[in-house]
Amino acid sequence: MIKIRSILNNSGRDRIIFNFSFFEKAFILLLAICLFCAVAPQRAAAAIAFDAKSNSTPNSTNVASDSWTHVTGSGLTNSILIIGVSWRNGGASTYGVSSITYDGSSTGITHIRTDGQDGGTGSRRTAFYYLLNPASGSKTIQVNFTGEVYVAQGGAVTFEGVDQTTPIGAHNGQVSDTEDPVNVTVNTTCANNYVVDIVCIREDANVPDGTPEIGSPTELFTFNSTATGYGLFTGMSYKGPNSSGDVTMQWDITLETLTSSTRPSKK
Repeated sequence: MIKIRSILNNSGRDRIIFNFSFFEKAFILLLAICLFCAVAPQRAAAAIAFDAKSNSTPNSTNVASDSWTHVTGSGLTNSILIIGVSWRNGGASTYGVSSITYDGSSTGITHIRTDGQDGGTGSRRTAFYYLLNPASGSKTIQVNFTGEVYVAQGGAVTFEGVDQTTPIGAHNGQVSDTEDPVNVTVNTTCANNYVVDIVCIREDANVPDGTPEIGSPTELFTFNSTATGYGLFTGMSYKGPNSSGDVTMQWDITLETLTSSTRPSKK
């Protein structure tokens, strides 16, 4: 089992957090990151505010990259783009992310954390990256891998009102093959924090589904490719503003048995 924590600081004192979890059988990876609010000297902290969300739609296997469009709002102040990536390798491969670009450039894109499970077949991983003050408008996000992965899924979310000096604080995560629901707790040190998470499930024998729970989180996206043969369920959500102290992100997982005609081949 692996645990991960990450927090985003604002010049005020607000944060956003992300969580991951994995199961072997219904292998789940959950990762969480925390963001802080921005604040001007002698003034109260500005509130973090949601701007936009986006995600890719896997439609093929054995890919060297994954891309999708994200529309960042105009006139944002102290903004941040969070990019979450989940992928499943084929066979005994252990490929990872080589680079990420936003509007064709990798400048300023910072890696937060990568976690996953290697060994055996079909290793799976999840990672978070961020970019401060992303350019507004409709832009392409592209994730490039070190080799051809079996299937990949990406998602992104933009917020404003985030600390630009130390945007990320703590992060926490979990890798598990036995837990349902799966959850991760992040200890935050300030009020008005936000928590963002990403979940990845590798499952060949059943069709997994997941729902973010505890404290009314907002679902950013869920995507289930298992029924079409890719063997991957992913999702992202966020929650905030939160009080200081422990913040728990949780996904409730259900499994529906596949028939022999729809069961994907194992990779």
